[in-house]
This record gives sequence, C-alpha cells and structure tokens, in this order.
Amino acid sequence: MGRRRNPASVFFCLGVASAPWRGGRETSVGSGGVFSTGQIVIGGDVRNVPRLTDLQKKGIVADFADGDSMRKIAKKYKVSTTTVHRTVRCDPETEQKIRQKKEQNTADILAYMESKRDIVCEILGKGLNVLNSQKKLAEATPAQITTALGTSIDKWTAIRGGPEDTENADDLSRTLAGIFLDEVALMPESFFNQALARCSVDGARLWFSCNPENPQHWFYTNWIQRHDERNALYLRFGMTDNPSLSEKTLARYQAMYSGVFYQRYIQGLWVSAEGKIYISFSPSNIIPKVEWDATDEQGKPTHPIRRRISTVTMGVDFEGNKSSHAFVLTGFTRGYREIITLKELRIREEIDPTELEGRFVRFVRECKKEYSMLSTVYCDSAEQVLIRGFRNAARANHLSIYVRNAAKGEIIDRIRFYCAMQAQRRHMILSDCTETIKAFEDALWDPDKEDTRLDNGSTNIDNLDAQEYSSEPYMKIMLDMTGHGESDR
Repeated sequence: MGRRRNPASVFFCLGVASAPWRGGRETSVGSGGVFSTGQIVIGGDVRNVPRLTDLQKKGIVADFADGDSMRKIAKKYKVSTTTVHRTVRCDPETEQKIRQKKEQNTADILAYMESKRDIVCEILGKGLNVLNSQKKLAEATPAQITTALGTSIDKWTAIRGGPEDTENADDLSRTLAGIFLDEVALMPESFFNQALARCSVDGARLWFSCNPENPQHWFYTNWIQRHDERNALYLRFGMTDNPSLSEKTLARYQAMYSGVFYQRYIQGLWVSAEGKIYISFSPSNIIPKVEWDATDEQGKPTHPIRRRISTVTMGVDFEGNKSSHAFVLTGFTRGYREIITLKELRIREEIDPTELEGRFVRFVRECKKEYSMLSTVYCDSAEQVLIRGFRNAARANHLSIYVRNAAKGEIIDRIRFYCAMQAQRRHMILSDCTETIKAFEDALWDPDKEDTRLDNGSTNIDNLDAQEYSSEPYMKIMLDMTGHGESDR
C-alpha cells in the first residue's frame, strides 16, 4: 500500500495552507465486476444470455496473463471483448500486472530521456538561470515561486532517478535562490542536504512540508526541534485545522486510523510506536462460531455477513527461525465492505516438505468444502521450493486453485490496513480462530526499533503474516472505500 498525503503537515518560513488530502476517493468497487445480464432483447425477442462460470472467468484471466489478445479470448469463449475487459480488470492480480506494464513503459521512456541527457540538462539549466533572477523573484507571488521551484525539483529528481541516497554531482549542480520540498520526511537526509547546498544566493528561502514520523527522525531532531536557532517558522496543525474539509469528510478520515497512526496523521504529532499495536481489536471484532454456522429451514446460512461473502483467499507463511507454518483462510463480502478470518491452521512441529504438502491439500479441501469460491493461495515468496511443491500437489490432487507469491509489501502498511479495518469494525474473526485472535491481541511494537513489529519468537507473527498475505491484493480497494456507506450487518 502507498503513502497518503495527509493535512497534518509541517511548514517552514511560509504559512501556506495544505491542499486537501487526496485519500478516500469516491469509488464504487462493487459495480466494477463482470457485467452479466440474464436476458437481452433482440428484434423483439427475449433471448437468454448464459452467464460466465467461475471456471470461465479464471480461464479468461489466465489466457490474458499468458499474453493472448482480448479479441482472441473473446472469440474463444464466445463473449464480447467488453466482457473480457471487465473480467480481466476485476481480477486484482491482473490489474497489478497491467500497472507493472505501465511502469515498464515509463521506465523505457525515462531510459530514452537518459540518452538525451545533455539536451535535457541544457534546457533545465536555462530554466534554473531564469529562476535565479532577483527581479523575477521580487515580482512573483509565493504561490508562483513554490510552483516553479517544485517543478524544477521534480525534473531534477527525474533526471537523477529520484532522491536516492547518493551525493554524486551532475550537470544540474546549479545555484538556486529557493527550494520547496514536499513530504520531506520521506527523503534521505543526504538528498535533503544536497538540495539545500544549491540555495547559495543571499536571502534564499526554504519551504518544507511533511507528515509526522517517529521522534527520532532526522528531520524532527535536526530541524523541528532546532527551528529557533535555524531562524525557521515552524507551523504544526492537525487535520481538523484544514478549513476545506467538511465534517463528514473529517469523520471519514478519522475512522481510518487508530493508535500511533491516529496521533501522527490526524493530530499531527511526532510520536513513537509503543506497546500494543492493534489497540482497536476487541470482542466486537469476533463472531461466535455458533452464530456463523446457523442456518434456516432450507439449510442456508442466516448470518448477514456470511450471506454476503463473494471472494475467498488463503495466505500461507512458512516456518522460519523460532516460528511455525501458518495457513489462514480469509473471506471478503460483496463490494469488499468487510474482511473475515474464516479458518486457520498452525503447524508448530517440524515436518518435511512432503508432509507439509499433505497438510496443505487436506486444509484446502476442508476449506473448499465449506467455501467453494476459494480460488487463490498467496504464499511467502521467500520459499520458492515449497511453493513449487504446493503447486505440484494442487495439480496432482485436482485442486482448482492458483498458488501464487504473496506481494509482501511494507509491513508498516499492512499493519496500518488492519488497524483501520478493526477500528471501523470491518475486520471480523470467527471465534474458533484462536491462534489468529491471540496473535492480534499480543502483537507489540519493537521497543528497540522504530515502527517495527516485535518478531523475537515471543508472539505469534506467523498467523499475522499469513492473514496479511491473503488480503494484500484488496487492501487499497478497501481503504479507498473507507466511510463510503455503512455496513448493513
């Protein structure tokens, strides 16, 4: 999950109001799936149009992933290219591959720009010389100056490949009369110092903004705590200080965070992550198994959340140092409103790969018997040999599932997601998933490392990792939906 721009910011030298937070865009996830009408009218006749089966949908996604064109796939499955397009875009993994292709295209373009480096540097150099004009600086408004400087920094970092931790000089080592660095806390200190070194004109102005991090961060200790001696104006404000946000929007943003994340991103405080991580997790996040299993006279589930489950995945974390194998089954309701921990399996004893594959097959069969929509298993990508064994075992036992590598994004982003879902009562756990419940209850911040989950064998991290692997493809979707309509459970 990527960082969000929040209104809790820090400014120096100039009190410029922060732009409204860009998070929580209005999206309607549930409407983006495969459009399949039951009937269609042609020439006055009503003809039945067959719906795509789950197996057909999986085949379409697999063929597209193998490089087949949408027209070829449409012809193969006797559907329109629009149906193929919607089916493909509904699959999170395929969507990720599309994004990766776009990133590759971007990389190709940047590579071309790099080949034209001398020409680009010459153009930017002329622009920087114009910016260095004292007359133009005197006539420009603060907004015009910050916009121009921000643009120049963007171009500078693009040519350099981004604000990497390097101090090599290049053709853009020009003199500047001012600089604006947004989200400065995300930049390496060496890049920051290098940028400031360019501002050697007398009376040069500096503007910085950022969201709070931990109080040991270099920007907090070197600049915020020393702003008086640096002759800097320090302005701290929280999200509620942003006049452009309505009460409804504020409430929606505030519901996304709890604990240390609430203090940082809502209140604008530089605080350390200490003690329990999932402070919003409570008995209200636990569903009694007897209620979950209740059925009506026709044998259909009566629990409102269970009736809405539409997607089921599994996460697998393999045994490491002082750890265990963990399997977690996760369900998602229609529109990705809720996420539910459905089943779990934790293997503490040491077993060989063959026995592990057997346990995997039995657990998958048990899960599919109850939740037939289980289609994908996301495994810890660090163990490729075990993953290949799982794939072979699934194929040999005719299990209609995909075994894939987990995305394994930043742990802090995964923690932030579950803190948000639990605070909104959108993450629920069945009461018989005792290992996962205890894992969330016991999880602690590492007292010796900033923003790091304690992983010394004293708590069960394995179930948390497996839980996170199973939900990573849907985290951004669910976060973007925050506050857009209450759950009707």
